[in-house]
Amino acid sequence: MSIYGKIKKIKSWNKALDAVRKEAEKPVSIGIIGNPQVEVDVTALLQAGAAKKAVFGASEYKREADRDARLRGADLVIAVVETGESKSRLNAVAEQARMSQARLVVVGGSDYDEAYSVELKEAFRATGDDMLFVPAIDAETIETAMVPAVVKKLAKKEVSLAVKLPVFREVVIKSIIADTARQNALIGVAVFMPGVDMPLMTLNQVRMVLRMAAAYNEELSVKRLNEILAVIGGGLALRTAARQLLGFVPVAGWAVKGGIAYGGTYAMGETAKKYFDSKPAQKRMVRLSAGR
Repeated sequence: MSIYGKIKKIKSWNKALDAVRKEAEKPVSIGIIGNPQVEVDVTALLQAGAAKKAVFGASEYKREADRDARLRGADLVIAVVETGESKSRLNAVAEQARMSQARLVVVGGSDYDEAYSVELKEAFRATGDDMLFVPAIDAETIETAMVPAVVKKLAKKEVSLAVKLPVFREVVIKSIIADTARQNALIGVAVFMPGVDMPLMTLNQVRMVLRMAAAYNEELSVKRLNEILAVIGGGLALRTAARQLLGFVPVAGWAVKGGIAYGGTYAMGETAKKYFDSKPAQKRMVRLSAGR
């Protein structure tokens, strides 16, 4: 029986597919607040390669009412400030940033101390997780620091974030793989009844590959499903090995099982990533099919 044939037996298969569809279709809106040139630069870098605009600068709106409405409706507002800016300027940026329920304050420069950090937190009503201190506001900083921070802040929309804004795709894919590997490790440790862990882990792995496919804007149909999900076979073999090892190490068997579940799922994710990375970007499209 093909891998797809085995997976079709999982009752939650269609639910998983529908859930991924909904994830990919979620709207994403990110607002940038800073001096006009910074807004333009950051927006351009985050928006690069996107088909539709999902990132906007606050200065784009001439009418305050339009600007404020857009900021309130944004999934995340990124306030970009630099050390040395006047208190009045910081308060003006903070006032706009506070309109959003979720915010990230990016502080550029090295001339700051704990007192300055506390001042910013109070002005922006931010916590430690909302603050990002970087040496400079440039392309490298945006790629290595700001992008991962945004993915963390928008974890509930990470698939849609990768679909709408390709600059986030690499970090989102790594997050999907790592999170699924951790989930399967926990299942491997917590589930002791023979055979019960396999459907749970397999469903997790299928969902991981589906979410990755969506993030890559890949078509997913029955015709290509066997090819894409061939990586599932490695996971199944590793779980069989884990159960066999349990007989030799009964005391620490849970650790072996959890470790193999983590490593097998992570390796599967990396294999799927290489598969998707090898596909021409121009052929990718947002279309998930249940095989009808």
